[in-house]
Amino acid sequence: MEWENAIRLINKAYEKDFDNKAFSMWLTLYPNMDKNTFVSFGDYKSKLIIPTTNTLSSMDDILRDVAEIRQKKARKEV
Repeated sequence: MEWENAIRLINKAYEKDFDNKAFSMWLTLYPNMDKNTFVSFGDYKSKLIIPTTNTLSSMDDILRDVAEIRQKKARKEV
């Protein structure tokens, strides 16, 4: 259980570091913003975060790939 707490702390530290860096970047843009071009920090930060997609393959896809690799290897050995 202690390692789970350590992982949570490390993840929280990464989040805080990202927030600090994002805020520093936003502050460089802030002086040039006016009423029409203003972007809140929350909006700016959400644009920086790239949503992740689920790229995990199904077991059938993995087994199909393994079979193809084995067939190619078998052809080269003959």
